[in-house]
Amino acid sequence: ACDAKGLVLCEQSCVNTGCAYNFHPVYSALPCPWSQPLSPPPPAPPVSPPPLPVPPLPPSMPTTPVPATGIAILDGSSRFNDKALFCLWPGDEDVKTSDGFLDPRVEPKLFPWPKNKLIAAQCCAPVAGEGLLKKRPWEPPDKPDQKACRRRALDSGELSTDDEDCIAGVFNRDPEKNTFVPMTYGQAV
Repeated sequence: ACDAKGLVLCEQSCVNTGCAYNFHPVYSALPCPWSQPLSPPPPAPPVSPPPLPVPPLPPSMPTTPVPATGIAILDGSSRFNDKALFCLWPGDEDVKTSDGFLDPRVEPKLFPWPKNKLIAAQCCAPVAGEGLLKKRPWEPPDKPDQKACRRRALDSGELSTDDEDCIAGVFNRDPEKNTFVPMTYGQAV
């Protein structure tokens, strides 16, 4: 989604920049701030004979892998970049929702009102040639750069104010008004 518009995933939450993504977790380009959890032990060997082999699936579009450093999924309403909700790791390429990632003992504190669990894609304008976001020198390094944010963008990557241009659409509980498109990390990139 971002690359098709000449944009990149953001290194920030673009709070209050539209599309009701303040109520969603949002993809970021930030590495995970925590260590990767240990993988579960390998499964025990089967007791019965293995089933017959399944024919291979037809080739599909290659997915963009989640980086080895993981990616931080941010609170879409965070005013600063310190509100990582959870991380995606290699192997999580098909994830589109926070289901199963948030600790239920912590989740009510993170979500003080009902929020959407679908992860929203938000894009940012890159600095030419550097791949870094533009920052004004007098701002603290963790203050979001709202001018770089593109929760709504034209095909050219320019900022839009029309909800029809929301990167992932707008979620609405009324199916006739819902335009939200759940995306994986690879689709958001």
